[in-house]
Amino acid sequence: MESNLVKLHIAVKEQTEKFKLHFMEIAKSNVIDDYRSLPKKIDSANKKIDEISLKEAYIRKTYVDDMGRIISMQLFNESVPLLRPLWKERDKLRTAINRYERQIALGEERYVTNELQKIEMTFDSKVFGLADKLNKKSFLPDDLKFSDISLDPKLFDVYITSGNNKVHARSVLAAVGSEHMIAHFRFIITNAR
Repeated sequence: MESNLVKLHIAVKEQTEKFKLHFMEIAKSNVIDDYRSLPKKIDSANKKIDEISLKEAYIRKTYVDDMGRIISMQLFNESVPLLRPLWKERDKLRTAINRYERQIALGEERYVTNELQKIEMTFDSKVFGLADKLNKKSFLPDDLKFSDISLDPKLFDVYITSGNNKVHARSVLAAVGSEHMIAHFRFIITNAR
């Protein structure tokens, strides 16, 4: 016999399928645009590295002579705290450039496929999380009803009822345009009035 949570998960998954299909269509377009913008991201990161190198050279002039010898240990010691953030930023940029180059090397089709798989897995896990939240609020899968789900890919907004229970479920679309995370939903549910 299936547990209430499994039945809820199946019911929620069925109810959100139309929204998911629409969301994945929009996500595909965004992922393609993201892939095509990778060369621009590399150029931008390289320009920032050049700016950091200029700042570093300017700071080094305060404690190094023309022959590259340290002329003042005191000035050197004062400069290191100024240089550390520049070094960290340059390392982050180089790491990002390496990641972008690996993504370009995959080719557009493979990159898009990989990213869409990640997005779909994240969406599915959040749907399971939504079912878990409904289970904790004593929702029953047999009489689960969803009001019309918005087809705005940036906002999942629906009222869910089961018997006398009613909640307002909505999502927060997080990490859009982020370089470190894929776009994903966080479902929020509150008691409806």
